[in-house]
Amino acid sequence: MSTSTQNVTHLTAYREWAARPADERFQSVDTLYASALAQTTHTRESLVSVPSLQVEPLEHACGLALGVPGSGRYAFTHWSFGQLAALVGAGNTSILRKIRAEIAAAAMNDLLGKIGRQPTAKLYVDESARVVRALTAEGYGRVSNTDVTLEVLRLMFERPALHLPLSDADSGSATKHVPSGAYLGDRDMFVFLVDSDRYLDDPTDRSRQGMLRGIMVRNSDVGAASLEWDVFYHRGVCSNRIIFGFRHLEGRRRRHVRSLIRDWRQEFVAIRAALDRDTTRDRELVRRAQQVRVVTGAGPRSRQALRAEVVETIGVWSRRTVPAAIIGSAFDYAEQHEPDATTVWGMVQGLTALSQRTPYQDARFALDRVATSLLRRVPHD
Repeated sequence: MSTSTQNVTHLTAYREWAARPADERFQSVDTLYASALAQTTHTRESLVSVPSLQVEPLEHACGLALGVPGSGRYAFTHWSFGQLAALVGAGNTSILRKIRAEIAAAAMNDLLGKIGRQPTAKLYVDESARVVRALTAEGYGRVSNTDVTLEVLRLMFERPALHLPLSDADSGSATKHVPSGAYLGDRDMFVFLVDSDRYLDDPTDRSRQGMLRGIMVRNSDVGAASLEWDVFYHRGVCSNRIIFGFRHLEGRRRRHVRSLIRDWRQEFVAIRAALDRDTTRDRELVRRAQQVRVVTGAGPRSRQALRAEVVETIGVWSRRTVPAAIIGSAFDYAEQHEPDATTVWGMVQGLTALSQRTPYQDARFALDRVATSLLRRVPHD
């Protein structure tokens, strides 16, 4: 079972672009797939008894290894060491990472020896690199990054207009544009695609370029993230992956729990449906939302009176779920960037833009819910 949610903002792709090291960046989804396939090919899964494991210091290195009965020892990644620490209740691992390896190993083994029951866990190791990729609960339902990337490639084959957006890459003394938006590391994968063939007219956009559709997909096969996807409208993408005119359309999140993840490919059926949805209804909704005013009544008003009336009306409509000061900030943004801040469309754009700049997830969801409730007030035929 998946959960309908918004997992991304206009800055999500930028953060991936800014944070990923060079060896996690790919200029095509095909090359990302090849790297994911190599990971999957070398990964072995087994069910192990947690108390039977031993943590060992590495010789001539500041690090730790995991001793697995009958298999030898494997070096930890930063992620997999944190997973073992969580399983044994080590709490904050920052201290364990700073002290001498011999002392950290002794502390971890002491905790392993104090586990009263005999819990089992799923162990994922890279046999080629002799590295622990993950240590998860027995109920973890793994979906490989290889399989998810293959589904993304199928989407791109069916819809040739789907592509990675271009980004600036420094090449000596010159700057060239290269595809950017495909990332794979030891924890997760992330793909950002835009669809130049599918657009929605937006008369409030002074550039008159229309709104394109885009998609983001994330997955982790080591327990670091759920399988997530989002389809959205946007006006454009700058070279550092910041999305302009971002408007979320639909998104889902599916946890890697064995009983919930079996039919995960249904998520790509839902992605296809979102990408193929007829834009006629959306165009009409935008047109009507630009005509419906939040405030009504005759007579001129000062700017402050008009702002106060809009804030109060939306506050009533939203049952005070968002503070008046926040709604006021949305009005100020809409007034600066939209033709008319007193219309439903103007305030939806203001609320959405404010949501994208809000660092707290709960606050973002509250703003998005208010924006959605405003659109529901637009009359239909």
